[in-house]
Amino acid sequence: MIYKGKVHTVTYHKGNFYILRMILDGDKSTVTVKGDVATPVQVGTWFPFEAEWIKDPKYGNQLQIKKAPVLESTWDIKSVMNLLPPQGVSEHLLWKIARRTGDDGFVPALSDVALLKDILVSEEDVECVVSKWARLQTYMKALNFMTEAGIPSNKILAIWSVFDSDSEKVVSNCPWQLVRVSGITFEQADEISRKLAVPQDAGHPNFSERVKWAIFASLHSITGTGHNYLTSGQIVDVVKSMVGPVESSHIANGLASLHKEKVVIVDRNFDKVAIY
Repeated sequence: MIYKGKVHTVTYHKGNFYILRMILDGDKSTVTVKGDVATPVQVGTWFPFEAEWIKDPKYGNQLQIKKAPVLESTWDIKSVMNLLPPQGVSEHLLWKIARRTGDDGFVPALSDVALLKDILVSEEDVECVVSKWARLQTYMKALNFMTEAGIPSNKILAIWSVFDSDSEKVVSNCPWQLVRVSGITFEQADEISRKLAVPQDAGHPNFSERVKWAIFASLHSITGTGHNYLTSGQIVDVVKSMVGPVESSHIANGLASLHKEKVVIVDRNFDKVAIY
């Protein structure tokens, strides 16, 4: 079931896991809400979430979060009024728009540059509203997509911090790039690709990307093992263990691409080629 409410107290917080006291919309008393929230929250934060009631043996009835925040099927004025200010849009500007448009016209107006120029006058304010509104929609859409793809909420913020508004595109088209995010392994990225039915067979163009990011993951896996680099021969062995049979040309092309993007370094100053 979908609930909406404002944070009254942050009782506990570690990473993306929260134990909160919240005031749900339409109620005045506080309830305990706990679980992972894929966006930073603090006292006063309002957000919609999916949850179910559970009974804790010690603390009684609580709402256990299943997904938070959730993408609403339709945006309404209250949701926008609560979610846009934390993105950097002043409530004063939003209320100025609302007074002119009314509730029904408020949300469409946020993308109507001509109307906003007439209401707000300042082009800087117009740009702020339009860009922040577009970014909020992109973030919520990507958040929902990544949640549905089975990505843990404690990784979603990390993915957004690396790929920003390209997050959904990366996950849907080339999930192996997720190994660039600290804490995500190649095996996890590979599993996401299978859940999304992203082709990964050797005969498909995606295979080159799969090999490429397997190389990247193999280089990062040596951290903490006492090795500072891998040779090309070692990379071939590691990548084959990750993706199965692969032609040397695929690995060579992947290395060349990563080197061109300055993601890895190919050092020929040793008696052998060192890659790190």
